[in-house]
Amino acid sequence: MPRNANRSVPSSWIITLIVLVAIMTASIYLLKSFFSDQYRGIPELPVTQYIENALSLRGNFYKITGTVENQLGWSDKSGRLFSFESKVDGKPFHVGILLPVNLDQINVQKGQSFEIKVKVVDNGLLQAEQIRKA
Repeated sequence: MPRNANRSVPSSWIITLIVLVAIMTASIYLLKSFFSDQYRGIPELPVTQYIENALSLRGNFYKITGTVENQLGWSDKSGRLFSFESKVDGKPFHVGILLPVNLDQINVQKGQSFEIKVKVVDNGLLQAEQIRKA
């Protein structure tokens, strides 16, 4: 009568397989979150250049992360103007950002943090193109 061979899998192989699957899963998650970021290729707002001469940045797109301080104004044609506080190199700066009418579905309240894609419009004002909570 022939004997059956011992066919047990070494436990080190099982542990190695589990570790490899975990590493692959984490890598896929990180790559997916990196490539799905809408603001990935947009530079940060150069604050010192903006403060010195906002008109030199007209037509450019930037991203800015900040906290809502106050609503400064509202117009049914133009949208809502907010004061945002952001920090660059640990120093706070305050800037006004216009949220146009097409972004009126966003609930913006004092103290909330947002990451915003802005465009410097003709008069040097920052106008939001996209907005999401930070």
